[in-house]
Parts: sequence; structure tokens; C-alpha cells
Amino acid sequence: MFNDDIEKIKDQVQKRLEIFFEQKIKEAKRIDPIIGKTAQYLADQTLNGGKRVRAALAVQGFLAGGKRLNPAIFDIGASMELIHSYFLIHDDIIDQDDLRRGEPSMHCRFSSSLSKSMPTAHRHHIGESLAILAGDISSVWAYELFAKSNFPSEQKIKALDEMNQMIFKCGAGEILDVAIEFKNHPKVSDIFKVQIYKTASYTIEGPLVIGAILGGAKPPAIRALRDFARPLGIAFQIQDDILGLFGDEKEIGKPIGSDLRQGKMTLLMLRALKLADGSQKQIIQSVLGNENISKKQINEVRAIVRQTGSLDYSQNLVEKFSAQSKNILQKSSLPDQTKSFLLGLIEYLAERSK
Repeated sequence: MFNDDIEKIKDQVQKRLEIFFEQKIKEAKRIDPIIGKTAQYLADQTLNGGKRVRAALAVQGFLAGGKRLNPAIFDIGASMELIHSYFLIHDDIIDQDDLRRGEPSMHCRFSSSLSKSMPTAHRHHIGESLAILAGDISSVWAYELFAKSNFPSEQKIKALDEMNQMIFKCGAGEILDVAIEFKNHPKVSDIFKVQIYKTASYTIEGPLVIGAILGGAKPPAIRALRDFARPLGIAFQIQDDILGLFGDEKEIGKPIGSDLRQGKMTLLMLRALKLADGSQKQIIQSVLGNENISKKQINEVRAIVRQTGSLDYSQNLVEKFSAQSKNILQKSSLPDQTKSFLLGLIEYLAERSK
């Protein structure tokens, strides 16, 4: 049922995005070719989306209010996907990720389109600058779709306030994620805080609650959705970090070991460093932040993460937090249709390979 539901929602959201981008590309081209190119790049990245989980959650949040489906909720789903593109574009610059969904990241795409006669550093800087602005445009277009959606103004204002909070929380989480790199002794609680703000807020909680507000859900239902979202958001990010080290590059759409190259202190690394012996610790520390890390070094780190029990620890936490969300869901008075979909989401997030 989960896969069937999400495919139906995906089709509807995709149609709305295609119509929206067709119009926006025409508008952009009338300004200047570079603006047209920017709009086309945004269309390419957004239309090449994955399962549209955030869009689907907005739809399911709406249905949690017990009302008949209003097709305008698919415009809100499309808005969530534009916000997603906005975050991904900026995140790829911050993390220095050159691939997104198996294709060049936005800043790399801009850089490669510039004259090779330009100094490399300058070309990269211009590429990043243009990508930042493209991300900003994506966020503005998300608000445009939202504002023009066919919902009562009072509900839209409340839902827009929730979207503002979602974007603020995600931005705060991104700052915490960057700041953790220069913390002398980061703790597990620091990493959980990043995951709650950066991931749970806009991947699960925000879309669900925005949809619920537009669907007229009562406060107990909205509270249940928030309580459900937070532990699952942590589980989602831990699973994402595991895939980043142990996944398949073709499936996840970016190079394996990206977090190692960036020197990112994930839960996997924090736990492994805590339990590693002297030589193991030395190997991890020599690899963290090394942009030229080899496949052999990645395999060495993988082995250490397994040997120290860090992988088992992280996988157990995915199960623990997923179980918390499942328990909250089962105890709630949410509609059966919503419960069924969200239970399917828990299974999907736990088993996903990309």
C-alpha cells in the first residue's frame, strides 16, 4: 500500500512541477539566457527527484484531518520539493559534494559551463555563487506555489508559519552540523540535536504538520504527528550516514565516503573513535577530512567501524528510534489510512538502500 500510495502522489506532484517549470523557464528566458539556464538547471534537479517522500507526507498530513482529498494539496507537495531542492543545492556547496542523484551538483554544473580559460578557483567560486542564487530562487518559487494554492487564507497563513519554522529549524540544524566540526569533544547528544533540527524538521515533521494544518486536523492529531516525526527523523539520518559509508555509489547517487572526505563527525565516527584502540584511532584520524582518501582507506575505516561495534550500535539505534515512532503511531487516534501509510514509511526508511 505504501509504494502504491507514494507512486500516485509522486505522479500528481510531478505533473504540477512540470507545468510550473515550463512556465518559469519561459519567464526566465525572457530576462536573459543565464536566467533561463538557471531555471532549466533547477527544473532538471527538481524533476529528477526520488520518491517524493516530503510531498507524500504533506498529502498524508492533510488526510490526517479526516477530510476528503483536496487536489490543491499536490501544489503544497510540489512546494515541499522546491524547498528540498533549495536545501540540497546549498548543502552540496557546504559539504563540497560534487554529485547529487548521480548527476553533477548544481555548483559543479554551473562551474563546468564556464569558460575553461578562467582560473580554476575563480570558476569554482562563480559556480558556487550562481548555485546559491539558484537555491534562493527555488525557495521563492516554493512560496509562490504555496501562496497560490487553493486553500482558505487563514489556513494558508498558519501553514506558512509552520513552513517558516521548518526552514528556520533546518537552517539552525545546518549551522549546528557545521559547528560540530570545530567542537573539541562532541557528544552523541550534539549529533542527535543536529538530526532533529536538520533532518527531522523538514524531512518528516514539517511536511506532515503543514499538510495537517491545511486539512483542518485537531491539535491532538498534530501533536501525534510531531511526536511521531522526531524519532523517525533521527533514524532516517543515522541510516543515511550508514549508507554514506557502506552503501552503493550508484544507488545513493554520490561518492561513498563523502562524510569522511569532509571530516564530518557522524554517529558512526564518534562511536568508532570512542571504542577504537590506538592504531585504529590513528587510521580514522588520518582519513577524516582527507579529500584524497583512497578506496583502500575507506575499506579500512569500514572494517574499524564494524570491529568496534559502531555499525551494530548505529543500526540498533535506527531500530530503536523507528520502534518509538511506531509505538507513538499505534497509540494515536490518527485515521487508519494515515497510520497505514506512516507504518509503511517506517519500513521504507529502515530498509532503504539510497
